[in-house]
Amino acid sequence: MARRFVCGLRGLSLLALSTLMLVACNGGGGGDSNTTPPPSDTTPPLIVAETPASGSIDVAVNTTVTVTFSEAMNCASLAGALSVSGGSGSISGSVGCAGSTATFTPAASLAYNTIYTATVTTGAKDVAGNALPNNFSWSFTTGLAPDLTPPTVTMISPASGATGVSVTPGNLIWAKFSEAMNPSSLSATTFTLSSPGGLVGGSVNYDSVNDTVTFFPSSALAYSTTYTVSVSRGARDLAGNPLATNFSWRFTTEAAPDKTLPVVVATSPANLANNVATNTTAVTVTFSEAMDCTSLAGAFSVSGASGSVSCAGSTATFNLAGLLADSTPYTATVTTDAKDKAGNALASNYSWTFTTAVPPAPTDTTPPSVTATSPAAAATGVATNVAVGATFSEAMDPGTITASTFTLTGPGGVVTGSVSYSGVTGTFTPAAPLADNTPYTATVTTGAKDAAGNALASNYSWSFTTAAAPDKTPPSIASTSPLDGANGVATNTAVTATFSEAMDAASLNPLSFLLRNTASGAAVTGSVIYSAGTAVLTPETALSNSTSYTATVTAGAKDAAGNALASNYSWTFTTAAAPDVFAPTVSAVAPPDTTTGVAVDTIVSATFSETMNPATLTTATFTLVPTVGPAVTGTVGYSGM
Repeated sequence: MARRFVCGLRGLSLLALSTLMLVACNGGGGGDSNTTPPPSDTTPPLIVAETPASGSIDVAVNTTVTVTFSEAMNCASLAGALSVSGGSGSISGSVGCAGSTATFTPAASLAYNTIYTATVTTGAKDVAGNALPNNFSWSFTTGLAPDLTPPTVTMISPASGATGVSVTPGNLIWAKFSEAMNPSSLSATTFTLSSPGGLVGGSVNYDSVNDTVTFFPSSALAYSTTYTVSVSRGARDLAGNPLATNFSWRFTTEAAPDKTLPVVVATSPANLANNVATNTTAVTVTFSEAMDCTSLAGAFSVSGASGSVSCAGSTATFNLAGLLADSTPYTATVTTDAKDKAGNALASNYSWTFTTAVPPAPTDTTPPSVTATSPAAAATGVATNVAVGATFSEAMDPGTITASTFTLTGPGGVVTGSVSYSGVTGTFTPAAPLADNTPYTATVTTGAKDAAGNALASNYSWSFTTAAAPDKTPPSIASTSPLDGANGVATNTAVTATFSEAMDAASLNPLSFLLRNTASGAAVTGSVIYSAGTAVLTPETALSNSTSYTATVTAGAKDAAGNALASNYSWTFTTAAAPDVFAPTVSAVAPPDTTTGVAVDTIVSATFSETMNPATLTTATFTLVPTVGPAVTGTVGYSGM
């Protein structure tokens, strides 16, 4: 039997194939028998494409590596011939094959931003067993790791809590981010400025060079107003990450400029004053506000007198260079050159007049005397911060009323202090508080002289004793009503706290003496009065039955010396149960109603809906009466329910 042979040559044109078939299969002789074998495949396979392409970047980390050959391959040969390496070494994975294509699938995602090299070795063979003529390698690079970090605000303007910010801030309101932002996410809805009145209109601009967003108000801001700047989570970086949380800060604008003109509110001496001492050292004027002192130097003058001008705050002083003339009118003037600190000038010149005193009679030879003292002689309980005063019978020479002519001594010797004189009174002010419960002696010596030069006839002394040391002991609560832990307390009770000492009544009020429902913490409204060491809290309405209440006296309660309770003091009590106002009922009877055939010796009973008062259950209240005849005689007993 003749053998048939089917030629399977690939890669040839139809014409060539026909020709070869004719020669190879038919032997050129046209017979139907053929004993010549087909030619064998000796062409090595070639790589015609690879994925990812050689030199690729930003390759996905979940990619597969694919290589396409010039012909169908022996899949078994590819398992060990196709590999991928990179990063720390070879990459684990599996190799699949179909026809002329082989695919390497990594066992896990590749690393970000890493160069990988794929290699097909000469172990790769086609289906005829022809090996790849040379190892083939190519490289690609995976993409960067995705940005998952939310942006943050790293700098702001104005600073948080800033004050005195201009009402026309220009480009002052901005926030700088930690990274480049998506400009379309920064708008008047994600970067806002608000005041107590609501959102402020304006525009928003993003500077991509400095990663800064700026808010430009559409009009001037209000004076002395606190504004809030907010960046919402709608603001996103270029990767789409929003701010982790909304970000906001506050600033306060400057005060409105001072446009109010200053005015004179007081002078010394007063306008039209008479008998002003010729030895007056200063003429003063007080304004309605603090003044620019430099403007007052040439704006304040006193007619007929020379001197210099000084200034402090809202007061200017014309310091007289010498004594004023007797019985003479003087006019003091402040001109419109005087200005406040904002530059507002006096609306018009301001003048006032005073007249000096008539000169004293030259024939005064009467020595002055001390007519009154403070404290009084032999006074006790004197405050330790007392200023000791001596009032004279006439005007004194201030230069003779000094620390050497007016002294104060105690058990430890001379007390240090300062001496002043005004009118007809000299005052000794100790440099430090005096000792408690200590006797002191004040002395005015004959060195003190009147205006005519007459000295005190003799030293004048008097003594007094200071008060005992002040109370520093905090008060405590000695007793309460109801007692702590008390039960069955009446719902109309008043809550009282008795203290260890006399208290400051004003410090005991509904804020310092409280009553609350222990369970809910709800406050009980009431009034608080204090008398004779006891504070009484009277609730406005009756308390609830069977309820625990906690009374508290806080450290706001103070004794008469101002010492506060050392700590809050609380106690608890429980009110009585609500009274029973429901009438009892008979819930069962025996024998039952209308029962017949009842034994003649039966016991008749009635069961009630609640516990009864045994004393009210007698033969008068529980009777047995036949239909005809008198009541049945018997006894009544009661037990439990």
